Amino acid sequence: MREKFELLIQINTSIEKGEIPNLDDIFHADYLYLKDNTLVNRDDHVEFMRKEFTRKITVINPQFLYEDKDMMTYSYNIKVREKSYRVIQVQMWKDGKIWREMSNAVES
Repeated sequence: MREKFELLIQINTSIEKGEIPNLDDIFHADYLYLKDNTLVNRDDHVEFMRKEFTRKITVINPQFLYEDKDMMTYSYNIKVREKSYRVIQVQMWKDGKIWREMSNAVES
């Protein structure tokens, strides 16, 4: 499988090059992201990705964990303002797009 993971690697590579892909096509219209103690909607998350991933956040060593037709989970490390974190990301997919997502970042 790994199709969803490969898609996210392509997106990350584009963002690192300063090329912003059409993120609206990746996230379902009903997308919600549970982030810490907040629930983030699609528009807010897309805006966050456009701003933060092009200047402040570097994704390091993404690792595939599991994927099936309805979900995917992977991990990666990030460095934000000189601090390093390990992140576990879980996504549920619907209609070929990311529908629900949650993550856990732990300082490493």
